[in-house]
Amino acid sequence: MDELPEQKLEDDEGSQLLSSRGKAALAPSIPYLNSYFKCLENPIHPVTNPTGYIALCVAESKLPCKKVLAERLSRPSLVEHLFDDCSLSPQIRKGDTAMMSRTTRRPSVAERVFEEEDSYNYGDFRGLRQVREGVARFLERFFLNLGNLEKMSIDPHHICLGSGASSVLGNLFYTLAEAGDAVLIPAPYYNAFENDMKQFASLVPIPVYMEDCTLGPTIEELETAAKTAEESGLTVKILLITNPNNPLGVIYKPNVILNSVMWARSRKMHIIADELYALSVHDKNNQSFVSIIRLLNNSLGNDVHFVWGLSKDFASSGFRVGVLYSQNKDLLKAFGTLSIFCCVPFPMQLITLDLLNDTSFVVDFLELSRQNLVDSKRICTSKLQQLSLPYVEAEAGIFLYVDFSSLLPSECTFEHEAQFASLMESTARLVMTPGVSQREKRPGWFRICYAWVSPEVLQIAMGRIEIMVNELRSVGSGWYSNSEILDDDLFSDVLLVN
Repeated sequence: MDELPEQKLEDDEGSQLLSSRGKAALAPSIPYLNSYFKCLENPIHPVTNPTGYIALCVAESKLPCKKVLAERLSRPSLVEHLFDDCSLSPQIRKGDTAMMSRTTRRPSVAERVFEEEDSYNYGDFRGLRQVREGVARFLERFFLNLGNLEKMSIDPHHICLGSGASSVLGNLFYTLAEAGDAVLIPAPYYNAFENDMKQFASLVPIPVYMEDCTLGPTIEELETAAKTAEESGLTVKILLITNPNNPLGVIYKPNVILNSVMWARSRKMHIIADELYALSVHDKNNQSFVSIIRLLNNSLGNDVHFVWGLSKDFASSGFRVGVLYSQNKDLLKAFGTLSIFCCVPFPMQLITLDLLNDTSFVVDFLELSRQNLVDSKRICTSKLQQLSLPYVEAEAGIFLYVDFSSLLPSECTFEHEAQFASLMESTARLVMTPGVSQREKRPGWFRICYAWVSPEVLQIAMGRIEIMVNELRSVGSGWYSNSEILDDDLFSDVLLVN
């Protein structure tokens, strides 16, 4: 048979072959994606490339705790019900690591999952039975019963896994609302939420603006946002609340969550509780975070849906493990159909099961992660305080929300914010998350994700910020209309800071 001639198409010609949905997907999932790509193409290295770009715009942890996790997954499993091996001695089955070290080396967890038949066969795409049981126990231990005298249980049948929290959220948006319906989100909010709800579900995000965004929404503020959406002809179906909050890092008080649930239920809306940073609270003595599961005494009903994942608390976004806990049986049936498109690979599920069942390791890992986060946050806050730059006091998470508006013209706009972001990128080779992309109503606010880089690189980043801040303050707001007034040596001064 003759080979078909190679067909060459220009980029614009190729797009004409896509559907309207395909063309919509050509848009970047986040507005500053191209700036982030510059950081990947020319990343900083303190020794070999000290003038490279620094990304402070990615909510992901690359701190030293990751090495501990890698080492744990390289060890043999001590979890009896995952790998039923009668040759293991009672001491090893009880977790005697000293005894383990004296025995012949056994395959690691990561190796042994590929000996499991479940890893190769079709199964329940919502999650393997034993994995959902393990996730249920983990949620009971760290979300539901923490500090409770009366222990409650979570039905594993109410658990569903997905390839990351974004996948879980996307399926929730798809199954809970009609195309064109509205989702209320307290602002500022995680910028990728809009992509999560638009791409497949075609929902409309509606920011809920508050007098004090650090306190969370009041019933009056929720009602105002809902009525504004309805006046535009939209049907409001979902309230999405992130607690602890991204990008603010604050923890909402229990009454804020309960009032929000009560209000949403009065309107027969669904509530999605995104608790991705629940186990990343900075003060180990701070018990202010209470999961919605516990607040509702594990009675979620058909309208409250809990989302969590490994990406943030376990610094493992590459694992692509997201968790849905819902008591809506029909919703879970729908997820059973949709999950074939976004299920977590079964070997990864078994690794996750072994990890979450190792309670002593989890406790130690979370404490190490907390210490890493606090140390990096302190690098940021000490410099910000020195520069008199206001920021939100973060209680959890892996970022700080910082106010740079004092460097902008007195009547600043988001155009001024964009110009400042461009200057930071071109001169300081530094990319932060701009407030406009997070539906911030006040120009000049940026999110600094301090855990995506090492403490050494973070020190360099804050040094670059210091030089830029001092230079812009010395020339005044005139830099916006005339960049030539900046010091000619500023570029080299910023990039050579160490």
